[in-house]
Amino acid sequence: MLTSQSKKTSVLTIENVLTIKSQLAQAAQKFGWSLVVTIPLSYNAAGKPLTMYNLTMNPEQINLKATCFHAAVAFGKPDYTTLKFPDKNAVDIDPFNVGEDRDRFQLQVRLDMLEKYIFGHFDEAAIKTMELKSPIFTWRNSDGSPTLDGATMLKVIMDGINPSTIVGTESFRRQIQGARLAKYGYNAKTALEAMEHAYKEIIFLW
Repeated sequence: MLTSQSKKTSVLTIENVLTIKSQLAQAAQKFGWSLVVTIPLSYNAAGKPLTMYNLTMNPEQINLKATCFHAAVAFGKPDYTTLKFPDKNAVDIDPFNVGEDRDRFQLQVRLDMLEKYIFGHFDEAAIKTMELKSPIFTWRNSDGSPTLDGATMLKVIMDGINPSTIVGTESFRRQIQGARLAKYGYNAKTALEAMEHAYKEIIFLW
């Protein structure tokens, strides 16, 4: 379970989306997060970003796959030709002695800052929603300890207040709320399987 003792200040609702985006943009500028909230959608073979969007301003333009791959640039072993990475095992770095590790170190520090900002500025409901997808943004260090990818955490949260996401999950919510045994021929197994499917679809969309 991901926890924080910080006071939460932002309630995650569609009505608050403009306020949240504004607060995030100000924090990104204040703390120098541009490296981690500017997400490339494509790269050349050498790993140079081509098309990019800002996660705090245009999250709807960025897919989750791109955000996760951006984390692999910081933590893992990215393949810029396939835009894939083998696993979520964080590679060991030595920024003091290895020049190419310094860029990774800068990304990791900012992702950690973003993670702490999220835990300190979003309400409990937002954190719980985000936790449902914790495997997506959790990396493992060589000693087994977890490292969290703040940018993908933010993407998951922003998707939670994306109107298209809300609309997409609404039909599955109604299916669960309206479940009655009579609808499934009084077959409890069929009813439970249908509700489980609807629940999994909601988790996937969120």
